[in-house]
Amino acid sequence: NWSTPLIVEHKGTVQVVVSGMTVRSYNLADGSLIWQSAGHTQNAIPTPILFGDKVICTTGFRGNKVQSISLDAKGVVDSQPMLTWSRDDAAPYVPTPALYHGVLYLCKQNTGIISAIDAQTGESLIDQSRLEEIKSIYSSPVAAAGRVYFTGRDGTTVVIAADKKEVEVLATNKLNETVDSSFAIADDHFYIRTETNLYCIGQ
Repeated sequence: NWSTPLIVEHKGTVQVVVSGMTVRSYNLADGSLIWQSAGHTQNAIPTPILFGDKVICTTGFRGNKVQSISLDAKGVVDSQPMLTWSRDDAAPYVPTPALYHGVLYLCKQNTGIISAIDAQTGESLIDQSRLEEIKSIYSSPVAAAGRVYFTGRDGTTVVIAADKKEVEVLATNKLNETVDSSFAIADDHFYIRTETNLYCIGQ
């Protein structure tokens, strides 16, 4: 995989959650396996996401899988209640989804087809919808101030309204430079690394 592990302390144990075709959680203290959950696709890249006492893992290469797993799990996780929900209709290949106000915003594979999922239940809030301005995407979406930002590889950023039941495009901005890295947010500024430049955007 190429995924960055998630390190989280849960009930006194520090877990290292590693995403792959099988998602595994290891005890940081001694390296022992705490739990594992199979069924994901190859080439796991998105980083696992912490949501309360659960972790959400996604893979989207030659298939789609999104799973929510309880950090209370032990051994093989293959059913409820430890596997809290699972979907196989749309998942990102490279970008890590954005979690904002309990909603998971994600794209399908590396395309501009986006959707939104209730992180608690796994239910669809926004069905798969195409952002026409974005053809290919590696950058992870980010969210702030009631907005979600999706940036394509050609430097086009489409801004949508958060907390909606349908896609509401608020703005489309173009840098006309290749962007593969994710936005960094600090205070009231965005930091955007393109192929040749570093931008700081704020009021």
